[in-house]
Amino acid sequence: MKQITKDFTYDIPDEYLAQTNANGDTATASYTGPEKLWVFVAEATGANKSDAMQIDENWDDNGMPAPEGETKVELDCAGADTLLCAIFLPHSVTLTQTGVERALPEGYGKYVHPWPPYPDHCYERELIKYKKETATVDNTNSDDKHTGGDWELTWKQPWMTWTTMTNLRNDLLDMSDAKVSFDQPASVKDPWVEWRQKLRDIPVTFKRGEADEYPAHMVKFPPEPTKGGYA
Repeated sequence: MKQITKDFTYDIPDEYLAQTNANGDTATASYTGPEKLWVFVAEATGANKSDAMQIDENWDDNGMPAPEGETKVELDCAGADTLLCAIFLPHSVTLTQTGVERALPEGYGKYVHPWPPYPDHCYERELIKYKKETATVDNTNSDDKHTGGDWELTWKQPWMTWTTMTNLRNDLLDMSDAKVSFDQPASVKDPWVEWRQKLRDIPVTFKRGEADEYPAHMVKFPPEPTKGGYA
């Protein structure tokens, strides 16, 4: 398979893991990989079935049919499908990023993440859907290969929720019960009492439910009394 290098521009969310592009922001990256790529989608729904198991990028198409119930789609990485190829082959992308910092509540340091995000961190590969109504079907090799068509992309989904963070917080409280038992001397118990209160205060500290709530993935637990603090 011929290898190519191509620059491409794609929409990025308003901020990391946001589900909107109200600001119209974009990023430009470089794709270096196969000229074409074959992926499989569910025949009935168009849902992506390839995950990370697309046909080897160095193997020319030989008419391999799609598995039963699936549709074979050819991606034109040198043309209109560069972004899709970059999502399926994240190692093929070169992107210049800078660190973006956001101050966290006092005592919790800061949250730093690279920006702009790579294509596979903008869009959820597993949720990609293919719309074949406008596709061209080629059955020369008896494989009903689809080209063209439209793709529905879904923003990268949050990988942490407040429900999960709350459950983790509760687990930490349960596991530290022994640290504040009645027979512990004050010199041992008091720092743990303070730490446990900070755990209970996490929703308030990180403004859970408020207009300026911190996203769950930014939430940090207070360091245990035996460990250092955040920079």
